[in-house]
Amino acid sequence: MDTTDANREAIERVLASEPWLVGVKPAAEVVPRFAPNLILHAAPPGSWDDSDLLRGGLVGAALFEQLAATEEEAEAKLRMGEIGLGAAQEFAYGVKGVKTTFTHAAARAQGRRSGRDAGHCRRSV
Repeated sequence: MDTTDANREAIERVLASEPWLVGVKPAAEVVPRFAPNLILHAAPPGSWDDSDLLRGGLVGAALFEQLAATEEEAEAKLRMGEIGLGAAQEFAYGVKGVKTTFTHAAARAQGRRSGRDAGHCRRSV
């Protein structure tokens, strides 16, 4: 199967599942293993040293979550690993940029409304 056929089949399966929104909650309530000192990002797995393009967002997220009081403290904690970094795809969580435990996420049921439960999906909002 080529990429076009695989993409077509994937979209057909998503649409056939008839997903619906069941709520919006802080990401920590929706994403398993989301620790209070963890920041998820859209980049591949890596460390602070690998995060050149995300650094401003990571520092801003650390300040927003009050994991650090200043930009310098945030950078130091991110560099030392006191504030963890996680690739969102490893948490089955789609993000753009960076997400923290308080960032809201849509809790979406997946499956036909006939009552059959096909599991849950999470997506950032």
